[in-house]
Amino acid sequence: MTLSRTQSSHRTGSRRRPARSWRRVATGVAALVLAAAGATVTAGPAHADTAAPGGCLSVAATERSWHTGPDRGGVLREITITNTCATAVTGWTLVFVLPPGHTFQQGWNATWSVDGSTLTATPLPWNRTVGAGGAVHLGYSGTWSGSPQEPDCTVNGEPCGGPPGPGPAPEVTLTSPTDGSNLVSVCTVRLTADARAGSGTLDRVEFYLNDTLVGSDTSAPYEIDVPPGHPAFAGATRHTAFARVVTTAPVATADSPAVSFALVPPPPALMVIACPSRLDVPEGGSTTMAFVTTACAATPGLTLTVTGDTGISVSPTVFPPGNRENRITVSAAPGSAGASARITANVAGSEFGCLSATAVVTVIPSP
Repeated sequence: MTLSRTQSSHRTGSRRRPARSWRRVATGVAALVLAAAGATVTAGPAHADTAAPGGCLSVAATERSWHTGPDRGGVLREITITNTCATAVTGWTLVFVLPPGHTFQQGWNATWSVDGSTLTATPLPWNRTVGAGGAVHLGYSGTWSGSPQEPDCTVNGEPCGGPPGPGPAPEVTLTSPTDGSNLVSVCTVRLTADARAGSGTLDRVEFYLNDTLVGSDTSAPYEIDVPPGHPAFAGATRHTAFARVVTTAPVATADSPAVSFALVPPPPALMVIACPSRLDVPEGGSTTMAFVTTACAATPGLTLTVTGDTGISVSPTVFPPGNRENRITVSAAPGSAGASARITANVAGSEFGCLSATAVVTVIPSP
């Protein structure tokens, strides 16, 4: 990582260079006066310093450069070392690797030494300790040829920007049920979610109904089925749901926006109901669904047929009489993403007078 800096022109008529910085720090008037006067502040005897806690010190700089010819000029850098920790740091070493064509001339508020292209600054007796949340200010001037460039920089062996900031946060979206939807009360409620781990490792996705944890899934596609008789549904017809993603390394959580939905009675008719009526299946994978008979006499048997694109299959395809809920597995062949088909459940025997049910299946790319 390279030293943070803000660049600007230094002399009247010089060319302003675009700013490049991590953070802007205030210009030190005393440093400018010292540099203009050609003064150099040197240190007294060296001191044995204790090691700084890792990641406590962060460095930012303001840089001014100017031309003394077509391809050469001068540079002045004011530097701030900030202690971001809750305890004081005693001892610091700031090391720059000067770009080709750059030289050091003079510095202030530190002991400065040059070894080839390596420029090192160590503290003076009065600024060896950086208090919690405090800062020390130093700087140097030099020359450049070719083009002005920022030097690489470390402080106590670590990049001058300090420890890296937090990476992307985890994210999760509840994809089913949709907000404001009405679900037939005889159907199992399927909760599904899309989740991203951010900078961590995804451990699981948890599902909540009316603020009660009702299940979790550790692998995509993230989904669980909640039977309509689950205690989380008790006492209300309208319900809320949300998903929570949990990550490790680092440990973090994130919640999806909550959705609201209702469980409503089935239509007052002799019919079979598809639960759900639309479902997605990842290519090369499978999922489950059910056909439920309502008000049909003697719970007739069912025969299932699949029409539409190839690559979608169901099992089993025949159910004997006597089952109110008939669960099936829907599978999608590898490479069938984008395929769509209809699964129709027909009552075995016209004497029951029950209407058939249809579910629409779409194959989606595998996670």
